Amino acid sequence: MNKFMSLLPLLFVSACSQTPVPCDVPTPNHSGYFNQALNLPQGGQVVVEEGALEPRSIGSITVLLYRDLEVGDFVSGLSFARDGFITSAELVSPQQLKITTTSAGSGSYQQDYWVCVGGGRLQLCKS
Repeated sequence: MNKFMSLLPLLFVSACSQTPVPCDVPTPNHSGYFNQALNLPQGGQVVVEEGALEPRSIGSITVLLYRDLEVGDFVSGLSFARDGFITSAELVSPQQLKITTTSAGSGSYQQDYWVCVGGGRLQLCKS
């Protein structure tokens, strides 16, 4: 019985490592901060996240562009200020990402931030 119990963690780790994390789905983490990877139609991925050590109600948004996220082939990054917490991130066109925040407090006001992806670069742009 003892031998079996000592092998149980190895079986669990082995099974978990075979399960890929799907892109385009927000990845839950224990702190509640937003963190999502999105596949780009032209190949590559973008990662959208809130600052992990910041308050949820105000802080920064970071967008990271990867040729291949699985191997960490990083291309470019962009950080900018946010008022509110990220509620969604979606590709609205092959080269345009919309990030929506909702303010904390009684108003629950929403604000959209637009990020253009092209030529290996990320930049804030208009809708």
